[in-house]
Amino acid sequence: MSGRSPRWIRSTQSISKLDVGSIVKINENGNPVEYYIACHNYESRLNGDGLALLVRKLCGDDVAFSTGANSYIGGTLDDYLNSTFFSRFDSSVRGKIALTEFYYTPGNGVGTMTTLQRRVFQLSSTEYGLSVGNVNAEGTALPIADTLRSVQHAQWTRTPYLYNNSYVISVTASGGSKYNTSATELYGSRPAFCLPERTAFDDDMLIA
Repeated sequence: MSGRSPRWIRSTQSISKLDVGSIVKINENGNPVEYYIACHNYESRLNGDGLALLVRKLCGDDVAFSTGANSYIGGTLDDYLNSTFFSRFDSSVRGKIALTEFYYTPGNGVGTMTTLQRRVFQLSSTEYGLSVGNVNAEGTALPIADTLRSVQHAQWTRTPYLYNNSYVISVTASGGSKYNTSATELYGSRPAFCLPERTAFDDDMLIA
C-alpha cells in the first residue's frame, strides 16, 4: 500500500438534470444563498435553448424602483441588481451568468412592449403569475409562480402600469398584486438570472 489517504471524488450534476423548483446555492459575498430553478430554457424564442432561470428564494434588499418615473431601464432597481447586487458574486460566478434577453415595457408613457438584455433582472407581473389590468403580458407565467409569490415580503415586478407614468405593479406580502405602487417606494428586490444548463453543481448544490 502506498500509505496515501483515499481521495474522495465528489459527484456533480448539471442544472439540466435538476427539476424545476429544485434549490441550488450561489455564494454571495462568500456565503451560500438559496435559489430556485424557476424554468428550463428560459425565453428560448429570444435566447435559444440552454439557459436555466434562477430566482433568489428570498427577496434581496428593499430598494426604490426609480427616482420617479416607472421606467425600468436605468432605474434604481435595475442599477442595484446589475451593480451592487451583481458584485456580491465572485468572478467565477459572474463569468457564468448569461446576458439574457426578456420582454419588457419601457414605461414613462411608452407602452409598446419590446425586449431588453440584462445579467440580473426583476421578474415581470406575468412571470409571477399575476393577472393585472392595463399592463402588457411580458413573457409567460413561470411554473413555480405560486411559490415565488409566497415569501410574505412585498416585492417589485419590472412591469409598469400603462395609464400612469409613476405606478409600477408590485407583489404584496400576501402574494397578490398592487397596481398603484409609486416607483419611489421601497420594496423588495428579487434577483433573477440565467446560467447555462450545463452548469454543474456539487453534492452541496454549490457550483462545482
